[in-house]
Amino acid sequence: MKSGYKKIITTFAGRQDRMGFLANYTKKALDQNIVDEWHIWDFARNDKDKAWLKTLPSLSNKIKLFASVDYGQPDMSLASWEPYYSHYTLDKYLEETIIIRMDDDIVYFDVDKLKDFIEFRINNTEPFIISANVINNGVCAGIQTQRGVLEKNIYPPEGLLYDSCCGVLWSNGRLAESVHEYFIKNIESFKQMTGVHKQPAGERISINCISYLGKDFKYTKSITRDEEHVISAVLSGQLQRNNLVYLPFIASHLSFYKQEETGFDSHKILNLYKTLL
Repeated sequence: MKSGYKKIITTFAGRQDRMGFLANYTKKALDQNIVDEWHIWDFARNDKDKAWLKTLPSLSNKIKLFASVDYGQPDMSLASWEPYYSHYTLDKYLEETIIIRMDDDIVYFDVDKLKDFIEFRINNTEPFIISANVINNGVCAGIQTQRGVLEKNIYPPEGLLYDSCCGVLWSNGRLAESVHEYFIKNIESFKQMTGVHKQPAGERISINCISYLGKDFKYTKSITRDEEHVISAVLSGQLQRNNLVYLPFIASHLSFYKQEETGFDSHKILNLYKTLL
């Protein structure tokens, strides 16, 4: 891996029931020196989760918990993420920084392939963001279906189509359960995926597990609201820089809020992910 880059996983935290999985995988990445630090941003909505977040820095001196932030919004699109984005600026960090931003409900990622993902990101500086190949993500599910890895019977007759914004998977909790169940049963097939998918500049993607570089902090530092739209679509469109999906690196995203509202059984699916731990 190219030397000189500071490699940081960041997370908007945190719901203990699902973030405990992310903590397990991230600690492995820290222990293996694949990443240098994990920055946890406290956006927790209740005292129990806030108290749990305070215990995480005891797992490693490479874990930093950033001060509690008043989240206060039921709809993520209405929340202000200004404290996070205004922190990552070139007066605090060098251009040779890579941010791997993971949602708190990333319940699995391939630790062995994380190093390759980071190296690919560092060696490919032109794309604005590079996403992992995410389970339960509209763009990635479409690619997985096109590649024949996610079977069409998940959503007959055509399977899951490529959806860059919302789409059927985003709002269907039962369908999301089926995707997770199929992935866990067929994980080795997903791990065999190769290559990248190139998105048109300005096309949106869910930012469940993405990477971006310190050289672009000058663009991201002013993000306050609707961060997904701004970071994946607006900025890439304005700069005419494509986003990529790096297919060999698999990460699994538990749920969108619309899925939770439409029958998604998080308890059942989390129990299945325990088998991967």
